[in-house]
Amino acid sequence: MEISQSVLTTPNFNILAEDQIEQIYYAALDVVENTGARFLHQEARDIFGGSEALVTRDNVVRVPAYLVEKALRNHPSKITFQGWNREKWVNLQKDEVAFGADVGPTISAGSRGNSSEYTFEQIHQTAKLVDALPNLDFLVSSTRVNNRTPLHITDQQRFLTLLQGCSKPLLFSDFGRHSFKDLWRMAVRVRGTEKECRLHPMFAVYIESFSTLSFDWAFSEKLLFCAEKGIPFVYHPVLMAGVNAPVSLAGMLVLVLAQTMLISVLSYLKKPGTPLIMGGELTVSCQDGKIPSLGSPEHILAAGAKADLAKWIDIPVLNTGGCSDANVLDGQSAAELCTSLFYQFLSGTNLIQGLGRRNVRPNLPLESITMCDEIIGMIMKFGGGISTRDEYMALELIDRVGPGGEFLTQEHTLEHWREWFRPRFIDRMPYQVWEKKGRVSMHDKLKIETEKIIAGHQPAPLEGSLLFDLQAIINEAERG
Repeated sequence: MEISQSVLTTPNFNILAEDQIEQIYYAALDVVENTGARFLHQEARDIFGGSEALVTRDNVVRVPAYLVEKALRNHPSKITFQGWNREKWVNLQKDEVAFGADVGPTISAGSRGNSSEYTFEQIHQTAKLVDALPNLDFLVSSTRVNNRTPLHITDQQRFLTLLQGCSKPLLFSDFGRHSFKDLWRMAVRVRGTEKECRLHPMFAVYIESFSTLSFDWAFSEKLLFCAEKGIPFVYHPVLMAGVNAPVSLAGMLVLVLAQTMLISVLSYLKKPGTPLIMGGELTVSCQDGKIPSLGSPEHILAAGAKADLAKWIDIPVLNTGGCSDANVLDGQSAAELCTSLFYQFLSGTNLIQGLGRRNVRPNLPLESITMCDEIIGMIMKFGGGISTRDEYMALELIDRVGPGGEFLTQEHTLEHWREWFRPRFIDRMPYQVWEKKGRVSMHDKLKIETEKIIAGHQPAPLEGSLLFDLQAIINEAERG
């Protein structure tokens, strides 16, 4: 009997060594205990004040290390959220990776200019595309709509449009605090009860912060509502090296972990067991110094290191991948999309979100999401590693075929060749064959397939009574 044998090795990589993780961890505790952070929300300060934390006159909160460690241990290490019809789900747990594309303003192929028009029709089209592509697991909505819908019901209508276009789980962002309760009511209507929503949430939210060690009223209001209802949330600070964070990557990691610790304590004190996901953009700025770079190696390196930290403290982690700083779908964008997806996958990031995004709006064309789906297929094949089980070692087959034999007609070949990665858009034809077939580029094929999906894919429909009730919630919000 063979023992202690690894029959399948999945490639992976770590940025940080164990002692480096510990250094960053203890440095973050120093920040939490000695520097603290400013909270502008009165209830948040009251919650801290009722614990062992210290709240100063200038609204700065400092938290003892033991309370931080107690809070971090209290978050679930596993979170599962499902699509509205429960047929598709995402497990956030160790060694599970899921990919999600971003809904946002896009530019059409060959377009000139920088239009950022964003309509419900665009939402529905992108939702349908994500619903149809086989390697995408969830849908991200991180941009508000630019149309005539009254502002106070835009988020609710956006949510309903997403549900009508995609039955995969949702990651929702950029919502107004007043609409959040309606989104929760809509989710409860879909699931049936609040307890069922907690057991099987149909969406997670990510809550961004931009100021260093300072949290405004709206941020805390959303966070406290998530804690009260048990809604999974991503704490997502946006840090640019040398702007609102230290210029060194290690300093940025200390800062993002320290802020995550403070958020962990607040959610724990509000309601223990809150599902927390560690997020954050840690990157350098683009050439103009005003916007963060999503295609830089520093961004990818920092994201992998953040994944190391999150796994060490045993909470799920979100990173941005499949993004680019390019203005069009070209060689630069392909290189940046592939590199970021590949290394976020190898780092063990649980949620890789933002496929097809640019650093600023508008996003890349929708074909970029279809391209990412192809890239993910390649990555997943690579990530499957190489099995050394007897069936794959094929000793009996090699012996039976013998010297000078052939493997083409063997049953083993018939059974296993389907395991190869079979590209849909990547071209492996010889040049002469490709030329005779019309010199069709990968971009041409991506555009054709994307348009075909948008025109023909039929997502699972919301049943009549459910659709009626969700629309009634929106109508009620509209009346005020």
